[in-house]
Amino acid sequence: MKARAQHYLGLALGKLRKGAEACAALLDAREFYRLAGDPAGRAQATDTLGSLYAAEGRLDRAATLYALSLVEKLSHGDRYGMALSLGNLGRAQLRAGRPREALECFEQSRRIAVGEGLGDERGRLRLLEDEARARLELGDPAEARSAEALLHEVVDGARRAGYRDLEFFAWKDLALAALAARRWDDAAKALEAARSARPLGGEEYHELLLLHVQALLELGRGDDVALERLAQVARGFRRAALPDLEISVRAALARALRERERCSEAAAVLEEAIGLARGDGFERLRVRLVELFTELELHRGMPEEQGRLVVAGKKTSALGYDLLQPVGKGAFGEVWKAFDPERLQVVALKRLKLAQLYEEEERARLVDSAKLELAATRSLFHPGIARVHAVGRDDEGELYIVQDFVPGLPLAALLETREPAEPGLALPILVDIARALDAIHGAATRVIHRDLKPANVILVQRERLRPVLVDFGLACLPDDPARMERLLRAGTPHYAAPEQLSGKHLNEAVDLYALGVIAYEWLAGCLPFEWPERESLESFCDRVQRERPIPLAKRRPDLDPELCAVIDRLLSKVARNRGRSAADVADALERWARS
Repeated sequence: MKARAQHYLGLALGKLRKGAEACAALLDAREFYRLAGDPAGRAQATDTLGSLYAAEGRLDRAATLYALSLVEKLSHGDRYGMALSLGNLGRAQLRAGRPREALECFEQSRRIAVGEGLGDERGRLRLLEDEARARLELGDPAEARSAEALLHEVVDGARRAGYRDLEFFAWKDLALAALAARRWDDAAKALEAARSARPLGGEEYHELLLLHVQALLELGRGDDVALERLAQVARGFRRAALPDLEISVRAALARALRERERCSEAAAVLEEAIGLARGDGFERLRVRLVELFTELELHRGMPEEQGRLVVAGKKTSALGYDLLQPVGKGAFGEVWKAFDPERLQVVALKRLKLAQLYEEEERARLVDSAKLELAATRSLFHPGIARVHAVGRDDEGELYIVQDFVPGLPLAALLETREPAEPGLALPILVDIARALDAIHGAATRVIHRDLKPANVILVQRERLRPVLVDFGLACLPDDPARMERLLRAGTPHYAAPEQLSGKHLNEAVDLYALGVIAYEWLAGCLPFEWPERESLESFCDRVQRERPIPLAKRRPDLDPELCAVIDRLLSKVARNRGRSAADVADALERWARS
């Protein structure tokens, strides 16, 4: 009696959406059934617990419990119970976006039930409807035809037996099948039939399903009213805590918005769907949504991540980063090669050590600043730029940035030889760097790299060596004299423009100056301003701000004087004299790159 009472209590609490209390009651019921020597009751409580998790969208946990129930029923020969558990397991798989696995469960369940004459007509029809839904999800025309035949069988059987709910769901799925085949009139007829079969006193859930089908029909017929209707349905599924259905609606809404060139809205809708798909059991749906971004040619925004990185490198969740190996360490951060299980790719992850520069409140504001500053680079698909994917905070509150991992040779490795380069090697790469700078400086982005140096230029082998700009770690930080001083003391002052050294307001010209230093160093075999060990930082910075470097033509008299003049101008103390834009610099250098 005690076990049964706890079981009923768990059922009641589950219907009241008191998940934690329902779960506790059902776990108690399982234990009481065990103590009472009632394996059948224990298996039923396990099934109920699985259904509770499924209702909350925790599908992997639900599937685990259904599988456990299946084993429990097998142990005491409950063939009918096994068929029920297989059906439940199939529904969890279907909701998680695994139609093939779901179909196997449904077919096996039907085989057990029909083969041994178990169950009743209602159970048989429900299994047919489940099997039809799985076949529709496979997206194969032949499977779709089989599904429609099964659904018509369900309609006929449900009408004879008076099962309005089963008839309703069958007509709803027939409407979806017709929509997938672009048979608008058939879809409209099936939708009306579903409305007529709607269970008396039905829940909001049934109305949401009808509105969903109606919106898809309106989309098919080109009616823009469908957009607001889909948004309404998505909100309804959110209230009902049905994330799998909400994800499906948002995917359809994103497609519709993209077709109408409302790209930013489409991207925002998909981002929200991806957030929902981070839940338990939705891995395949999440992968499909990420692929949908590419298919629709949309650019993902800059999400703020939390809980995906711990300093020790241990994963905090299934979607936590796997830190594979360190690839660099600088004044304010360390860079790791990492695997991102959410984006399913290897990435470069830079963790910025900002605690030494900013108070906790200021560091929190930096995340917002970084999102705004770096989001624009994410919309760029330029071969010379490593795209930034995300910013976030680790468990210590430090900012990290995730970007493309670019395997290749740092330009710094070539410059270590201190040998003057042949123009035929250096100039095409310098032109490419200028083009990449022009892309990030463009009107749509207005991002300043701020830390352009040979170590942040990776050379990759394509049809020839091509540069890729990496490490936008400083692009998101506010201009700060104290930060700049620490950065310079860490050993990277050679590529800093005079205005950076003096703590003045910065613009895109600081990147042109850094490009000029790289060009000079590569072609001359030495830096414009060397920094001897015995010289203080203050003295070095003073020289850079006051003195002119030796003209490149004196170091390389074999080069065209006009080319040398272009590079010398990039080293001007006055920012506006370096060139109007990176594009102008690229055009100027390209003349000699082609010769």
